[in-house]
Amino acid sequence: MAPLPAEGEETGEMTEEKYWRLVQLEKERAQLNQSANGRVLVNEYNEHNDVYHQVFTENEQLRKFWHQDGASDEMGEHTSEALKSGAVINPPDGQFGAKGVSYNSNAFAQQLNLWAACLTNHKEAAEAALKFSDTVDLTGNTQTVTVPLTGEQVHASVYAEGRAVNPAESSAKVQALHTALCNIVVNKVATDSDIQVCHGQGYVMDLETQQRLQEIYQASLRAQDPMQRVALSSECFEIALPQSEFNYLLTAQPDGALTLKLLATTLRIPQIPLGPEVGEPVSTRFIRGLLVDRIASGLTRCLREMARQES
Repeated sequence: MAPLPAEGEETGEMTEEKYWRLVQLEKERAQLNQSANGRVLVNEYNEHNDVYHQVFTENEQLRKFWHQDGASDEMGEHTSEALKSGAVINPPDGQFGAKGVSYNSNAFAQQLNLWAACLTNHKEAAEAALKFSDTVDLTGNTQTVTVPLTGEQVHASVYAEGRAVNPAESSAKVQALHTALCNIVVNKVATDSDIQVCHGQGYVMDLETQQRLQEIYQASLRAQDPMQRVALSSECFEIALPQSEFNYLLTAQPDGALTLKLLATTLRIPQIPLGPEVGEPVSTRFIRGLLVDRIASGLTRCLREMARQES
């Protein structure tokens, strides 16, 4: 997930660097879609993408810990360069941010942060955030164990036959971790058993981590209090979009699954005038991205269902 701007930070115009990052993201998504395990990751993210954006927008503590010390931003830049050069994506030494944390340490910490932010009103998205590590487990990586891998090695591990994520096993594993985290974060009762569940799945659960997750969870509760919210706009609006064309590449993967890749689209969304209380029209890049993702996801589901019925 790409980091969102910090509170009060301007998104700025689309730069050449941002453009190529998006191109790279689409390339990685297409590669992941070539295997069953990869599609698990892509589908889980697509299904809850709206929720993840919402909690990043609403939860000030989640934004704070995402940007804190600059580790996540540096990791994003490093990942992009490593994918292009073939270098190791997750070096074992601590070199990211002001505190010099390791790649795995920060990545898995942010995963738990996202879980805590979603817990209040988005339980399914919270559990899906925990499932992200299931496919990563196939590589042998956890928050405390680093197996250095290049992009090609990551793909090879995810694609490997006989290493598919077992849904039943995944569900039991995620539920055990979810229950332990709830005891620690919501009930604030960290038993030895709960800590052991976290450690057994490769997570650090020291006092600092517990406090961080509790702060993010409390911020999510405050976000649900109308007295705590800052109203940006209360207006309703409608926009008539012109007819748009979408050019997709339909591909049958080696295991028979159908995937779609967007090659081009004429979809354009004008800026949305939300009135003087906002000050300026908001950027519609995110809304366009949501529409493109939703159309592709809907078409993919329909095509797979048609293929299943015909078989």
